[in-house]
Amino acid sequence: MLSSKDSRGKEEFSRGFRAFPPIPISLIHSLHSAGFPLSVKTGKPVHRKLRKELRDKWICDICTNPRKEDVGDESDSSESVPDEELDADTSENLNNNVKRLLGKFKDFEKRFKTMKRSMDFFNENFEEMKTAIVKIKEDMQEVMKINENLRKENENLRSEVQDLKYITNDLQQAALSINAKDGGSTPWKHYICQRGRTTTRKPELSDGLKLIDVKIDKHVVRGRSTTLECLFDLQGETLYSVKWYKDGHEFYRYVPQELPPAQHFVVPGIHVDLENSTDVQVKLMALELVSSGKYRCEVSAEAPSFQTVSAHGDMQVVALPEQGPTISGGRPRYQVGEHVNLNCTSGPSQPPTHLQWYINGSPANSSHLRGPHTRKDAAGLAVTTLGLEFRVERRHFRKGDLKLKCLASIATVYWNSNEESVEGDRPQRPPALEVKDNPPYPSRADRVLVSTVSSGVYSRCSLVHIISLLIVVLLRS
Repeated sequence: MLSSKDSRGKEEFSRGFRAFPPIPISLIHSLHSAGFPLSVKTGKPVHRKLRKELRDKWICDICTNPRKEDVGDESDSSESVPDEELDADTSENLNNNVKRLLGKFKDFEKRFKTMKRSMDFFNENFEEMKTAIVKIKEDMQEVMKINENLRKENENLRSEVQDLKYITNDLQQAALSINAKDGGSTPWKHYICQRGRTTTRKPELSDGLKLIDVKIDKHVVRGRSTTLECLFDLQGETLYSVKWYKDGHEFYRYVPQELPPAQHFVVPGIHVDLENSTDVQVKLMALELVSSGKYRCEVSAEAPSFQTVSAHGDMQVVALPEQGPTISGGRPRYQVGEHVNLNCTSGPSQPPTHLQWYINGSPANSSHLRGPHTRKDAAGLAVTTLGLEFRVERRHFRKGDLKLKCLASIATVYWNSNEESVEGDRPQRPPALEVKDNPPYPSRADRVLVSTVSSGVYSRCSLVHIISLLIVVLLRS
C-alpha cells in the first residue's frame, strides 16, 4: 500500500499533469499502465499549475518505478483503464515524452513570467511614456518653427549677399570708368523717373558689356499686365544669358544657345507671357498683390570676359477702391459760429488710400484734420477715414454757399473726389423802412413798405424805385 505521503504526491502530480493541453488516449493508457492514477474525462483536462515540488521529487521516481498497487482511484474507478505490463522500451519512451512535456512547460512558464514582467513595466510607465510623447510632439513643432524662421533668414541673407555682390561689381565698373577717363569725376549711378517708371542707368564703359537702363513700372493696377524692360549694349561681347529676379528668386531666363531660349520658373504672383518676352523685355500678366516687390535684371556675357551687369527697381501692385470716398456727419445748413464735424471714408484698397480735405477749393488746415485712421476689412484691404472739424466763420460763405470736398488718391494711378455744398442760414432782419401818410385824396403811394429776406437782398424792388417813391412822398408833404 502507498503511504499517505505517496498518495498525496500522486494526487498532486495527477492534477498538475492535467494542466497540459489534451494528449492522445494512447499516452494516457501508457501512463495508467505505468502506475499513474489518471482519470479520462472526454478529452477535457483541468488546467492547473503544476507544483515545483512535485516536478522535482516525484516525477522521475514514479516514471521509473511504476507500481501496480497504486493504480486504483476510488473516485474515478468507473473511468480508469485496466492495468497492463510495460516493457523497457515503452517505459523509456514514456519517460522521454514526459520529460519533453515538462521541458516545454518550463519554457512556457519562463515566457509567461517574462511577458508578465513586461506588462507590469508597461503599466507602470504608460503615463510617463504618454507624457514624453506629447512633449516630443511639442518639441518637434517648435523645431519646425525654428527651422522655418532659419530658412527665411537664410533666404533674406542670400538676397542681401547677392545684392552686395552686384553693388561690388558696379563699384568695380565705376572705378574702371573713372580710370578710363583719366580721373574724371562722373557719377557712376543715378535714378530718374519718367512717366511713372524707374530707370536705373549704369556707367558707360569704353569697352565691354554695358547696361543702358532698366524700366519698371512703380505702380500697376491689380489684374492688369506690365512689361519689364532691360536694355543693354554688348559692344562686341557675346550674350550668354539674361535673368530676371523677384526678391532674390529667379523667375525668367533667356539663353540664346538653348532651345527654347526663354523659360520661366514658378514664383508666387508671377505669370510670364513667354510669347511676348524676349532678351530685352518680359511681360507679366494678371498681376496680384503678392506680385509687389524688388525686380532685378542681370545680363551676362560669354567667355572670355564673363562680365555681368545688373540693375533693379521696385514695383507695387495696387488694389483700387470700387467706389469713391463717402462724406458723413454733415448738415444741409450752417450758421456762423457753429461747428462742422465731418468724416471722409475711402473704399477698401491696397495700399491705403490718401485722403485730403478742401474748403472752398483750398486745402484744409492741418489743425482742422482728425486722423487719418486705417482699418482692415475681411479681405485684408485698408479702409481709411479722415475727419474734418472747424468753426464756421463769415468768410467761409462765398455767395451764400460753403463747399467741402474730399479727394482720394493712390500714387499716380487713382484719383476720385466727393463734394458737398452747404448753404448759410442767417436770422431774418426787421423791416428796413416803413412810411405811413394820410393824404387828402387817394394815392397809390399811400403806404410804402420795404423788407429784406434772410439773404440780405431786397425782394422785387430795386434801390432806384425806393428812392423815387421817397421823393414823391416828400414833394407831397
